Amino acid sequence: MTIDELLRQVMQMVRDQAGKLQASPGDFSDQPDAYTDAVNGGLALYSQVRPRTRSVAVPTNSNYRVDTADLQFFDESFAAQTMRIEFPIIQWGEPQWLDRDEWILYHDDNDVLSIRFTTLIPPIGTLVRVHYNYPHVLPDGPDCTFPDSDSPAVVYLSAAQALQYLANEFAQASEHTVATADIALFVNKSGIYSSRAAELRKLGFGYLRAARIRAGQDVRTVRG
Repeated sequence: MTIDELLRQVMQMVRDQAGKLQASPGDFSDQPDAYTDAVNGGLALYSQVRPRTRSVAVPTNSNYRVDTADLQFFDESFAAQTMRIEFPIIQWGEPQWLDRDEWILYHDDNDVLSIRFTTLIPPIGTLVRVHYNYPHVLPDGPDCTFPDSDSPAVVYLSAAQALQYLANEFAQASEHTVATADIALFVNKSGIYSSRAAELRKLGFGYLRAARIRAGQDVRTVRG
C-alpha cells in the first residue's frame, strides 16, 4: 500500500466533509496536516502489536561493547524486552543466542546507550548479530512499511485517531460558545466522534487479533 492510498482510505472512513482536519484538500505532499499525524498515531498503535524487525551484524567497539547508534532505527522502548543477540555468528544450524543475563543495555557517564556484555565478552572488532524491533512510521518513500494484509487494521486505527481529533475539536469549540443550543450541539458531536473513534480502534485491534488466531499464534490485547 502506498502512503497516498492509506491517507485516502483514512479520509474516506472519517468523512470530514467540513474539512476541519485537512490542511490542503486533495494534496497529500504540500504540508503536514491532521491526517498525517493521525496516520502516524495509528502506526504507533499498530506497532505495539506488529513492530518492524531488523537484524544487523555490528562489531564491538574499543570498550568491548556495541553502540546502539550503529543500529539503524533502534528504539530502546521497543528493543528492551524483545532484543536478541547472536554470538558467535554461524552460517549453519541453529543460531547461537546469548542468554538474557549475558548482556545489558547500558548508559555511560555521557548517557550514551550501548550493549554491554557481562560474562561472555566478544573481543574488540568481533561481529555480533543484533535482532531487534522498532516502530512503523510514515517513510520518506511512497510505500508503507506494513504488509498489505494488515492495511485494514492500520486504516481503522488511523481513522480512530483522526476521529478523536474531531471529537477534541468540538469539545474545545463548546468552551468558547455562549449559545446554549450550540454548546449542546458541539458536545453531542464530540461524543459521537469519540464513540466512533473507540469503535474503529476496537475493530483495528480485533482484526489483528483475528490474524493471530488464523496464524495459530498467542493473542495479546493492546488497549487503545
